[in-house]
Amino acid sequence: MRFAAQALGGTTASVTDLDAQRWTAGATEIERRLRAGLSGLPPRTLAHRWVFLVGFVLHALTDREAFIASGGAERPDDRDSFLADLVDASVALVTAPVSDGTAELLRGNRCGNR
Repeated sequence: MRFAAQALGGTTASVTDLDAQRWTAGATEIERRLRAGLSGLPPRTLAHRWVFLVGFVLHALTDREAFIASGGAERPDDRDSFLADLVDASVALVTAPVSDGTAELLRGNRCGNR
């Protein structure tokens, strides 16, 4: 919980407006690179993937901090394997293919955009 409190406490930072704060410049650069690297995805999908990624990473780090703060046992190699797996899962999240059903919704060919 300390991670989330320190990351978000006392600020007006938003996932959709990371340029608003000087300390969020790194996240802004990651978003820029993500958009450049995945430019073949529809714009709405790119926006969704960014929000999903930030939420996923923040929750994973917050959960880990809570585990450690509550006295959870950690082996020496846990940190490195956790971070490596977090990167792997994050890459999978943002690079997942767009399904045919989602592509149809994005084109407005089916109901569901209510």
